[in-house]
Amino acid sequence: MGNTTNLIVFRIDELRFAVSLEKVLKVIAVVEITPLPEAPIFIRGIINMEGRIIPVADLRMRVGIAEKTIRLTDQIIVASTPNRFIGLLVDSTEGIKSFLESEIIPYGEVMPSLKHINGIAKITGDIIYITNLDEFLSLEEEIILDNALKSV
Repeated sequence: MGNTTNLIVFRIDELRFAVSLEKVLKVIAVVEITPLPEAPIFIRGIINMEGRIIPVADLRMRVGIAEKTIRLTDQIIVASTPNRFIGLLVDSTEGIKSFLESEIIPYGEVMPSLKHINGIAKITGDIIYITNLDEFLSLEEEIILDNALKSV
């Protein structure tokens, strides 16, 4: 039997995405997000989680889906990237799913231009886009975000 990978599956509109469970610190109910001027366009702002300032990314904007008003039912997945913790604003989470590595198709084979998506998997006919947190922010976006966070 092959290696398995555990993913937290979540929704944005009708699309399903996932992130590696080993990268996730916690999932929280949406809280007030303070705007962060001069941050990359898809960064909605920052939250204070247990004394730690966390930038919150709107995955809708990151993947080209129209922005929407934040709802009380939305959630934030707090996860680690190579240089920081980041919050991922999502509509809802569906829980943890396990996949065999052979069930995940590397996304670079399908669409190499999307560096922040590193694979796709299927559940009952639905496609799940697996978010690549290691390349979620480009070097330029990291620098812009660092500069914006200096004002906090």
